[in-house]
Amino acid sequence: MVPRITLPIVPLRRVVLPGTSHVIRAFREPYLTMVADLDSRGFGVLLIRSGAEEDRDWHAVGTHMRVEAWSDLGERRVALQAVGQQRFAVHRLTAHPYPVAEVDFLPEGEPPKLAELEARIRPLLRRYLATAAESGEGGDVMLDIAADPVALSFQVASVVRLSAPERQELLELPTDVRLQRELRLLSREIDLLERIMGSERT
Repeated sequence: MVPRITLPIVPLRRVVLPGTSHVIRAFREPYLTMVADLDSRGFGVLLIRSGAEEDRDWHAVGTHMRVEAWSDLGERRVALQAVGQQRFAVHRLTAHPYPVAEVDFLPEGEPPKLAELEARIRPLLRRYLATAAESGEGGDVMLDIAADPVALSFQVASVVRLSAPERQELLELPTDVRLQRELRLLSREIDLLERIMGSERT
């Protein structure tokens, strides 16, 4: 069993997925203090559910971030370049003076059907990217598709057009369920894009 650890928490209005990078800009207390206190454990990010950050109305599943670089922007402003590592669930949240949570890392598992789902989703992702590019939506047809099924599931969640609540829902799902949901999402988006292109050509 993975031991519970304590992480500083940064609330955001977007979902940061494992395997993706994000720049955190700290310019006010208490987050400047948090940056000064950071160690090798990194920090966690949580999606704000509603209201302002001070409401503490945040989702309970987030992403552990590893800091790769940081820049002093001057005038008491700092930028952190960080990469998502793995999912966690909040056990207890406190503030001292910035938000800190006791978290449990969530296992991804290796269910037998993962290989089958991976094989089905790869060509669908390629088709989605090609269709998005053709429609002018900016699909990256040269995208290097992840070899690992867990990484692939997060890659799909990051490139498909989704709202923050939809991405959060995917983040909270086990890998096999996440891939099953993404098969439907990719099919839905491909159909929508093809319908739009068809109507523009008529």
